[in-house]
Amino acid sequence: MKELNKQKGFTLVEIIITLAVIGLVIVILSTLYVNSYKLIIYSGEKVQVVYDLQKQVEYIIGDQSYDVGESKTLHISFPNISRTISIDGKEVKFEKKYGNKKIALFYFIPYK
Repeated sequence: MKELNKQKGFTLVEIIITLAVIGLVIVILSTLYVNSYKLIIYSGEKVQVVYDLQKQVEYIIGDQSYDVGESKTLHISFPNISRTISIDGKEVKFEKKYGNKKIALFYFIPYK
């Protein structure tokens, strides 16, 4: 009688399990890659919006004739010190939308 178990190689079940594991790993890695890419794009857009707002702020601060914001007094106090420092100036709010989100920057510009 011939023995059929002397053949070397992988069984069909082993190959199917190996392909399933490889497929699972590929799906997990591709999901991580896509989510990372989306996060990079989102972060880049956010940085660009903040940069544009910062340019607006620098222009307004540099142009003394530009009248924006509402007059406020900023009160600064420190722990263990009874004296409070008060500074008069303007509070300015800058907003910009991108997509369905909004970024707001608040600045206090002291009077000279």
